[in-house]
Amino acid sequence: MVYIESAEAKKELGRIDDILNEKHILIGGLAVKYFYPARESKDIDLVCSDAVRNTIIRELYPTNEWDIFDENMDEYRPDYHIKNKKNGLIISFGPKIKEREPYADIDWDLLVKEYSIAFENKRVKYKKIYIPSAGALAFTKLISFVNRETHKDIQDLQDFVDLTNHKSCALDDLFNLIDRVADKSKLRENFWKKIASKKECASIIAKGNIFKLADFFTESKPSPQSNGFADATNKVNILEDNPIIFFSQKKRPLEADISDNLKNAEEFFFMARTGVNFLGSHKSAVCHAIDNGCVQISYCESTLTGYRLWTVKTYS
Repeated sequence: MVYIESAEAKKELGRIDDILNEKHILIGGLAVKYFYPARESKDIDLVCSDAVRNTIIRELYPTNEWDIFDENMDEYRPDYHIKNKKNGLIISFGPKIKEREPYADIDWDLLVKEYSIAFENKRVKYKKIYIPSAGALAFTKLISFVNRETHKDIQDLQDFVDLTNHKSCALDDLFNLIDRVADKSKLRENFWKKIASKKECASIIAKGNIFKLADFFTESKPSPQSNGFADATNKVNILEDNPIIFFSQKKRPLEADISDNLKNAEEFFFMARTGVNFLGSHKSAVCHAIDNGCVQISYCESTLTGYRLWTVKTYS
């Protein structure tokens, strides 16, 4: 008999589900495969405590029936290859031990409570094993991609694209979790820097609906290599050379800093009363920017039916 490794892994998940006493979350390739069937994975990446890990091994894989070897030899990051002595079936069990230091900005307990759905196999929903929603799982892949330093980061990015392309992906789940990140600006900057550092990344994100949407609603400098999608390196240069500055009544940059940055601005976007106050305080800097090549000024005002955007093209 030829085994389909992912199918056998799902069977093992059913056995694990039977002995768990509370909800646990499954991440990794098998969770992605739930949304994107072509994803190859046999690894059982269950988030659990050290005690639960030991219970699973003790009750499901007795030594008279199974040989167990930890490839990583690491209590905090185990990678168990568990081989059945009779039929040769190999189970890959790589639990994410909760006692180890987690990725910054990922709260496993929050995902279980607010952003999870029951794992399902052959139309049977498991009672204790859950996976993150497509949007929440995409968030974990975003964090993994930015933080991982091995070749697996490319798979993380591909998973992020496949998940955000899925019709069930609730982008509000993704953005709500991003909004909880302590330093969103740093996350965004590190993301684009990593995209620029690996040539494979640009072709992957070019197929992502979320990136196509962002590209449609933003004006980017044209790139001959982009084929309709802004070149990743170009986007990093935009962040580094022409930083975006947000000015509001509650968030006011230092006057000395903002005046210097405004002089070389290429675009201005104003909303409601903030724009009026802003222009009043920085009229000379805005005029200086126009004289030096600022190409667009946009002003957004609220109406009874929504928002109206006024755009004026300027020429030095």
